[in-house]
Parts: sequence; C-alpha cells; structure tokens
Amino acid sequence: KLSDHGHEIASHGYSHQLIYNQTPDVFREETLRSKALLEDITGKAVEGYRAASYSITRESLWALDILGEAGFTWDSSIFPIRHDRYGIPGSPSAPYSIETASGAIIREFPLSTAHIMGLSIPAAGGGYFRQFPYPVFRYLFRNASGFGARPQMFYLHPWEIDPGQPRYNNASWFSRFRHYTNLDQCHDRLERLLGDFRFGTVSESYNAYEPDKTLLRSDPPRLIQGNRAEQELNMYLEFFGLHRHPFRITPEDDFIYMSQQHSRAYVYMSSAIWSSEGFVVISGEIGSGKTTLLKKTVRNLE
Repeated sequence: KLSDHGHEIASHGYSHQLIYNQTPDVFREETLRSKALLEDITGKAVEGYRAASYSITRESLWALDILGEAGFTWDSSIFPIRHDRYGIPGSPSAPYSIETASGAIIREFPLSTAHIMGLSIPAAGGGYFRQFPYPVFRYLFRNASGFGARPQMFYLHPWEIDPGQPRYNNASWFSRFRHYTNLDQCHDRLERLLGDFRFGTVSESYNAYEPDKTLLRSDPPRLIQGNRAEQELNMYLEFFGLHRHPFRITPEDDFIYMSQQHSRAYVYMSSAIWSSEGFVVISGEIGSGKTTLLKKTVRNLE
C-alpha cells in the first residue's frame, strides 16, 4: 500500500546487522535477499539502500561496491559526523556521487548535519529529533539545508511515535535515555515538522539537486572533485596514511582528556538534557576544552 500511494521503497538490509561486523559474502547474500523480497512485494525495482545504524564507515566502504553490483543507484548510509558506532567525519554534508572501485556510480544522500560555530551537529531525525526541543531542531534542520539551498534527509522509526511500547528497564541509563526520551511528544512534533517543511522521495529530492562532488571509493575516501582546500586536506590523508584530517581548527572530541572538572561538566550537561531543563552554561578559560566537551556531549546524544 505504501508503494501504491507514491512512497519510495528502499532496502534497510535483511537482518539489521552492522555491516562492518559482516563479511562481504554475508552482506552480499543478505542485501540481494532483501532487495528481491521487496521487489516481489511491490512489483517495482528497489534502487535505494540504508545501512543498519549507518554502518558504512571507512572500514566498510567495500559495501558500496556490492551495492553497485546489486543494482542500487542511491544510498543514504554515510553520516558526516564522528560517533562511537558510525560516521565518516569530514565527508560531504550535501548530496554527492560516489564512484566505486568497479566503476559503478552510487548517489549518496548523507544524513543531515547543521554547521554552527565549527561544529557539525546531527539534525537528521530519530533521537536527535526527540531530544532537542522542537524549535531548536527546526532551526538545525533548516540550517542543514543551507536554509533552503539543498535537500536534506529526515528519518524516524515507527516505535518513536509509540509511547506505550514495553520498557526494558535492565538497559543502561544512557541507553534508556537514547531510546525513551520524549516518546510521548514525538507524534505531535512530527505533525509540526510535516507542516513546517515540504517532503518528497529521496529520488525526487536528489534529482532536484545537482551535486558538484564525486567521491572515489578508497580507504580513506578521496574527493576527486571539489574545492582546492578539500583536495589539499585529502592529499595529506593519502600521503601520510592518516585517517583523520590533521589541521582542524577544533580538536577531535574523542581525544579529550576527561579530568575531574570535565567529567563533572559532562554529567551536568547530560543530566540537564535528560530532564529538559532549558539552557546550560559551561564556563572556563580559553583552550580549556569547552567546545570539545560540547562536541562529545552532542555526539553521544544518539
């Protein structure tokens, strides 16, 4: 019925396993199985793919070759942020095309990120949609599109609009925070979002936008089109065999030294977010790690 009403049906894999924990053979078998099953149900070609937990990372870029071989034309699995489970920080935040090692072209629609004061803030939906106050998320979502200059991606799980779902109380407090926060508000927020923005299918949105970058599948990824600054940064990555850009203005948050003061501030911010208690002010000397700690806190929201 969803397909008949104009929705674009894409594959989310078969067993919802992290790709970087699978072998290429297992991933190929499950992906082809999922694609064939969906095509049998809808009677239409399935051309899009979303990895479980965005698990196409630097370590699993080989999956793009298999997607190309399987006949997929677009993917939305690469999150241009740093996270403990996913993400390729420094990758493009606007839609772009990827050329695989076998020569196939995959159109990549990255997960939405807002760019504020040098920070890449996730604004794609899911837990970020539930945990940020709606006016904050609406601003971040608009920012992620360049305030209307390009399409952006939004996602939501069906369970996120079901506040009556069974609760698993043996999980860690942080897992409960990620999963259960603001479930009772999510449906109304979704209604507001649908009224505030215009939505379409991934293919429609991508076709309305002309990407100007191509990413060549290698490890690490290399931009073969784009501005000179991007080319120079990737030159350092390739020449020295680095996995991270060496000359960021702001440091990587997983390098932060969590002193007693940093740990207290982190717990304080996390507690304030958990209880939705408005604004939190963190003060400190220049260079003491305030921005890096904020990046770590935002990254751990989901």
